[in-house]
Amino acid sequence: AQVYGKAWVCGNAHVSGNAQATPCVISGLEYSITITDLHCKIGCEFHEFEFWINLDVAGAIKLDGKKAGVFWRDFGDAVKALISARVKGSTLKKRSQGE
Repeated sequence: AQVYGKAWVCGNAHVSGNAQATPCVISGLEYSITITDLHCKIGCEFHEFEFWINLDVAGAIKLDGKKAGVFWRDFGDAVKALISARVKGSTLKKRSQGE
């Protein structure tokens, strides 16, 4: 991980591996959301993007009951869109750096 300038890492932030991008952090919902280069943490569940992209409401209910199902019904598409944007941004950054 690389942290520069006046960067702050607070709370339950997870930085691992070769993290390069500033995490996307959303709070104020039933579960807080942190999206890094390769992972997404929602509440206490920390997984690679593929897990979240493939998650459906039934799967969310298995994670934390009905409230998780309602959360995923309401915000799952938005989380998936943010993950997709992060993946596209990372791919474009790598291309521009010649990787």
